[in-house]
Amino acid sequence: MKKGQITVFIILGILILFSIAIASYLHQRQTRTPTQITTLPETVDPQIITDYVNSCIKKVAQEGVYKLAAQGGYLNPKGATRYGDEGDFLPVHYYFGPSVVPYAVNGTSANFTPLSAITAKLSRYIAQELPSCFDFSTFEDKGYIVEQPAADWEALNFSFKDLTLDYTASRPSFTALPRLETNDIAIGVTYPMKFVSDDVSFELKDFFITLPLRFALVHKIANQIALKTVEQTRLKQPLIMLEVCSDLSAQDRMINIYTLPSPYTKEVLVQIVDSKPIEQGLAPLKYQFAVRNAFIMGECAG
Repeated sequence: MKKGQITVFIILGILILFSIAIASYLHQRQTRTPTQITTLPETVDPQIITDYVNSCIKKVAQEGVYKLAAQGGYLNPKGATRYGDEGDFLPVHYYFGPSVVPYAVNGTSANFTPLSAITAKLSRYIAQELPSCFDFSTFEDKGYIVEQPAADWEALNFSFKDLTLDYTASRPSFTALPRLETNDIAIGVTYPMKFVSDDVSFELKDFFITLPLRFALVHKIANQIALKTVEQTRLKQPLIMLEVCSDLSAQDRMINIYTLPSPYTKEVLVQIVDSKPIEQGLAPLKYQFAVRNAFIMGECAG
């Protein structure tokens, strides 16, 4: 074999060995890279979580509002310690379907629940029920650790400021404000949550929604009816709704007032029904209270 041929074979051998080495390196690199990528969680937009939390606040708050309206400003007139609702301390109540209705009027005395007390009950209801609405498994599946308040609010006597969290300096708070001027309920919630993954960490805490429910208005009308009933009872006369409808009607004439007398006792169930929520796809808002040892009759349609 000639010397030139030997040189060619040596060069070819070197090239083959070099190619094998390069191929082996690239193969090892390609098999490692996908493993590193798949361990990284997908990016989560904080706005998605904010929208989700707001939807839960809306759901829970609506449930609380309808319960409070149906039972004369109580989550339960007989008391509901889970929500810090002491009830009305009265031994008897009016039962109408699933609702336990308080006697807001008894003869010449009125025991009407003030709006401030009702909003405090709504705030406590939201605090208790909000965590049960959440399901963050979708975010946890993406590799996030989710930290959120865990509190026995009943044991803390619903003192929100007394709860400290080890992952943030912020503290939870829950505020509900029925507004007469805007015909809605403003709900503000501070609920500190922290989302942590291998490469990102962020905190969300302040949330705000409004409910298109005219709770302040139906409560105001109910209070006026209770006071007028007491006035007429002191005069030993019944309250005839037809004579006072003009004082109680809403401008859009979408609020109706009904009186349902008991056929057996001197008791009347009063309902103030606002059909305005139907425009938003919600059920009519019905505020109920009962009257005993006094007489009220008739209705106001619009």
